[in-house]
Order: sequence, then structure tokens, then C-alpha cells
Amino acid sequence: MDSSLTEADPLRGRPNYSHHCVKELLCLGQLPTFQLNDKINSVRVQNQSRRNREIINIKNTMDRARLPDFEERSRNNTNTKYESVQVSDDGQERSSIITHRIGVTMSTASHLLIGGALTLMAQAIMAMSHDNIFADKLSRQGRVRAHWVLQAFAAIFIFGGFLVIVINKNLNDKPHFVTIHAIVGLIAVILVGLASSGGVATLFSLRLKMLVSVHPTSAPQQPPDVYLQPPPPGLEVEHARMFTTDALKFVAQLITAFDRDVNQLYHKRLVRKCDLQGGSALPNFQRVPGDWKVAPLPRRLLNRHLDLGDVSPSNQEHFTKALNADVSRGAGESMAFMTYKGCRGSDEPMAFMTYKGCRWAFMTYKELVDFDDGHCPTWGNQISGLHNVYRAVNGKEVPGPLLDFGLLVFHNGKILAEQGCGPFFYLSKLEGANEAQLWDDVFTWSERVLGITHGTIKACVLIENILSSFELDGILFALKDHSLGLNCGIWDYAASIICKFGDRKEFVLPDRSKYVNMERHFLKSYLRLVVQACHRRGTHATGGMAALLLPADGQKHTREAADVMRKVSEAKLSEIRDGIDGFMVYDVGLVPVINQLWQTYSPSLNQLSLTRDDLQVTSRDLLEMPQGGVTLAGLKHNIAVAILFVYHWLQGIGHFRYQGAVEDSATAEISRSQIWQWIRHGTMMEDMDAVVTRSLVQSIATRFVSEQDRNPSRGEPQTKKPRLDTALQLFLEIVSKRDFPEFITTYLNDSQTFWACHRPIMAPYRLLSKQ
Repeated sequence: MDSSLTEADPLRGRPNYSHHCVKELLCLGQLPTFQLNDKINSVRVQNQSRRNREIINIKNTMDRARLPDFEERSRNNTNTKYESVQVSDDGQERSSIITHRIGVTMSTASHLLIGGALTLMAQAIMAMSHDNIFADKLSRQGRVRAHWVLQAFAAIFIFGGFLVIVINKNLNDKPHFVTIHAIVGLIAVILVGLASSGGVATLFSLRLKMLVSVHPTSAPQQPPDVYLQPPPPGLEVEHARMFTTDALKFVAQLITAFDRDVNQLYHKRLVRKCDLQGGSALPNFQRVPGDWKVAPLPRRLLNRHLDLGDVSPSNQEHFTKALNADVSRGAGESMAFMTYKGCRGSDEPMAFMTYKGCRWAFMTYKELVDFDDGHCPTWGNQISGLHNVYRAVNGKEVPGPLLDFGLLVFHNGKILAEQGCGPFFYLSKLEGANEAQLWDDVFTWSERVLGITHGTIKACVLIENILSSFELDGILFALKDHSLGLNCGIWDYAASIICKFGDRKEFVLPDRSKYVNMERHFLKSYLRLVVQACHRRGTHATGGMAALLLPADGQKHTREAADVMRKVSEAKLSEIRDGIDGFMVYDVGLVPVINQLWQTYSPSLNQLSLTRDDLQVTSRDLLEMPQGGVTLAGLKHNIAVAILFVYHWLQGIGHFRYQGAVEDSATAEISRSQIWQWIRHGTMMEDMDAVVTRSLVQSIATRFVSEQDRNPSRGEPQTKKPRLDTALQLFLEIVSKRDFPEFITTYLNDSQTFWACHRPIMAPYRLLSKQ
């Protein structure tokens, strides 16, 4: 949170104060001359002999805005001389700055003394505490302790400033000034600080803010108007069951409560990425000291040997097989939920409702809200889930995961809790402990609002970002009461290295088909580090998904099938020996093979006793790229996977089969990321005398699309070619961007090329409710 006041927040109803804050404070024994200098946007304090010249910088931490007009309010004082210099003339409300022997104070136009220099020092300390400046350095308990230490110092300074003013004014024989202005001013400081921090609700945090403004205005909080798009024909009942008035109200409150925190999270991500790309520094490990453990695991999840990955209700056949498979539990593509009842009063599972409908819906805070699966905004896409949706609240796109989470936990949270089976989630794309803390706050808020016991909601964090691997301890501590451990994902993790360090040539990743697997040092170190962090804190470490597919049903006993089972068993046995507690497979036919593997090599429920205390991993271990180059076969494979992902995305399908393996957004991410990086650095091919260029990539991609156009398995001729052409165009755009696109699905959703080629159908609205 910024130390200065933010602008008006109509959702929270906070006052609309001008947000200017003195960042560097100076307290002098004598201040003979005081002036404001427009040229340098600062306060110049200078004595008459021109000695000890000092500058007090006044900054706006949000937008570097200039100070409002100030006028000097001089008083008769034999030791002090005042001089005013106009700073700006932009029509803002006027305030004044008063100098005094003991410091700098602020006042309204009616001369109310707000505080002395010590009070300003207290404000700076409160701002430090309010901004949580130790968030990246300390544990949650450490941050709490630091917060209260700062509060204590601030209270001392406030009281000290008050006493100094009283003593000083009594010496000057002006008791009326003491008894009225000083006391009222001190009360004003406290009241203003409470108002700027959210009112009485934050009384105990005492987050004081110093205002340089008069006549604040407040916008009363208005309840939202919620509109809902009429459902597709035949889905009216399911639509009404999911998008009830109470459900939409809960989701709206959830988004309102955390929207600002999410915005700050995105800002911090951007700043951190710029810092990493602009220099040669590497991330540092941040650990939480102490012999602490996460909350005990639910009985139902003590065995995490086998999860099913990429399970989507849109594929009814695979979904049914997954429900009947002999696994420890199932996992949704983005959220871990398989066993639950649906909306209150309904016997239908929510997954069935998601499968049947709610393909296109709208919800607003007086604005249009359309939401869809993040893989593709098409009519048929919503049946694949409510993952990564987008919509607008107050004219802004809202965080899709909050909507996904909100709908599920509202309809099913209590039911799952009563049955002892959740709700359980996967959290993806986290970059550090501060983001895990935000999710912990979301879980705690939801439990309180819905009347669920604290700690019932659990989540497993996917460590699929290179930066999060440096903060494993902090992530577990942030989710201490809600943690289900950590999960390793090879391809998203490898793609994140390109995302964060792709501009630096030393981080060029070689051909993934030939040189990148879990046996490579940088990935092996990553896996073992996750195991060490989880087992030390008493929770599970799980591995990635086995993407290989068995042949069709009639060929399960062929040599090809045996080869697939051998490769999967070898890869997963290596992870078991490294201490992993479980992993995922896609093909349900591999479940008996994996169960036998666990029974043979690790029959216990988990491997938490293997703590790997002897392991020492450095930054270089995680960021040392394997040796190797680029092969023509590897380049062609990456091009094919990326184009076919976009092609299926246009049909509302998030994963597909290609050359004996299941491909999804993770493999699409690493494929397009490697191509972007190879083009960027002109990487040399190792099996031909050429470098990777955009022209070469375009030539190979065009030939591939022509071949797929003749492939009868790719769909109907009348729709296949337009989609393939659009997929080719989007692919060439994304691998040619000057700045690396953060996520392929985000880019596709925002692409003008997509919307020009594929316009959504918009039906009329109807008013659902008006609070």
C-alpha cells in the first residue's frame, strides 16, 4: 500500500483527499528562513547566515504530482522569519506550511495546528508500517512484530511532539495556543489517520496519514446493480442455479474487497521484471527462520500419490473415466475439485452444471460483464470450465481467479467442509510470498463471510515461476493455515525463465525436445529444493504431469504401449527417489502402472520423513542453462504445438493430442517462448548452417498449416481453413513481439486479430436484481 493517500475509492467509500506526503523530514533547532521553491519541487530551509542549507524533498509516491498551492502563514516570533513562494496555480485547494523552531508542521486555512516535526516523523513511521515495507524480507510473524514496533515508536513520537509544542508554547507564555490548537491538532492527526486507513475497522492498526489538503469529500458506497445475460436455450435451470442473486452479490463483494490489492500486485510484478531484465543481478533466496510447520493436512489428502491432470468437463468421456479411476484424488485443470455437490438445494454436481451450461454470462456493477474460459472467448468454450475468466466491474476487467473461486466457494464451500473434502484448490502463476499472502487473505475473508471454520480452505501452489522458487519458505508460511504444499511444473517453469530473463543471452534455453528434462541440473535442483522446503515444514511436494498417451484401446498390449509405460515409469521413479509425494498423469490407462510403482518403491502415504537437510542449492543451480543448441526437428515441433494450441483455442478447447502426448497451455507456453527467444538472439542451428530468424519460422509454419489443412482429422473443411489461417497469423504475431508477452492466453484474449476474425454474439440484457 502506498504511503500517500490514494484517490477516491467509490467501492470502499473512502474520502477523496489530495495525496501528497512529506517523504524526507528535517527537524532543525533554528529555521530562520523558509520557502517553497517551484523549480525543484522542494522545501528549502536556510538560516540567515546561509549555513547548513538543507532541502526537504516533498514527493508524491503515486504520480509525482506537484504540490498544491501553499501560502505562508507567519506568526509573531522573534526567532523565526517566514517567506512564501508560490508553487503552482492549478486550482487545487490551498493549504499552508508553518515553520517553527522545533520542526515543520502543517495547518488548514483556519490555522489548526496538526502536529510538530516529531508528529511528522511519526507519520513517516506509520507510512512505513502501513506500506508493509518488510513484506519481502520477513515472515508473516516478523512483519506483524515489525508493524507493532513501528506503531510503538510512532506513538512515542506523537506524544513527544505534543509535549514539545506544549513546553515550547508555555515558555512563550501563550497558554491559549497550547490548550486549544495543540490539543485539537493532535486529535485531528489521529482522526485523519484513522479515516485514511479505513476508519474504525482499522483502529488497532493506527495507520496514520498526514494530509496536505482541506475540505475532503467522501463518496458514499453504493450497492451494485447486477445484470445477468439470458442463458442459451435449454440451460435456463442450470444457469439460474449457479448465477443466483446471492452468488453474484458475494462475488461482487469479493472482487471489491481485493481489487486494489490485485492492482498493486501487478504493479510490483512489472517493476520486478524491469529490474531483472535491466541488470545482471540474480534473485536472492528469502527464507523464514524458525522451527514452524504448516497446519496439519486433511485426513482425506494424506495420500497424494496420484492426481489426474487436465481433467475438463467438456470432454465427457475422459471426465467420466477420471471419476471412476482408482486414484488418490482428481484435479481440475486449474482448480483441484472433483468430489462435491452443486449449488445449494441441488443434487447435481457443479462440474455437471459447468459441463452443461453457463456458456456466456454477464454481470455488472453498472457495467457490462462478459466472462469466458481464458483459453478462448467463444460460445462453446464455457463448457470447459470457469478458468481464467475475464469481465468488468466498474468498467475494469476483474481478476478471473476471484470469480472462479467466488462461485465455487459460495455454492460448495460449506457442503465440502461438512463432508471433510474441501474446498481444495491449485494456485497457479504465483511469483512470490506476497502473492501467496493475498490468496491467504482471500481464503480467510471468504471463510469469515460464509461462516466456514478458519483453515478449512486448502490450496496447493504450483511453483511454475522461476521467482517463486526463491521464496518457497515464504509461500508456505503465508499460506500456513491453508497450505496443501507445493507442486512442480516443468514447462511453465522453464518458460518463466525466458519471460523474466529472456533479454539476456546467457539464459537462452536449448531445444527442449533434446536437452530439457527433469534430469537436467537446473530442473533437478528445482525439484529437490521444493521437496526440501515442503518436508521441512510438514507438507507435500508433488511433481508434474506425465503427458504421454497410451495407444487406442485396441492396441494397449502392443510394443508401443509397453514403450510408453516404460518411459513414464522411469521418469516418475526418478522423482519418487528424489522424495516427491505424488504427481499427475493424463491418461487414465496409466493409473494401474503408477499405482504399482508407488506400491513397490514407496508404499507409505507420503515421504515427509525425507527432509533432505544436506541439500545446498544456489541461485546459479537454478539458473544454469543446459548446454546445447537448436535442432530443426525441435523448431518444427515447437511451431506445430504453438499453432495447434491456438487453433484448438479458437474452438474453445484447452488441450489436445499430438504425436502421442497431450499438449496444453504449458507446452504451448514453452514452445512459443523458445521460438521468441531464438529469433531474438539469432540462435545458431546445430544441424544446419543457419540461424533462427522470423523468415525461417514463417516458412516452416506456413508449410505446416498447409499440411494440416489437408488433414481430415482437424475438423470440417468450411471452418478448418479460416481457423488455421487465424492461428498462423496469431502465432507469427506473438513470436515477433518486441516485448515478451507474459502469457499466451492473455495475449490471445487481448488480440485485435482474434476479435476481428471471431466476434462474439451478444444477446440483450435483463435486469436480475437491483440492491
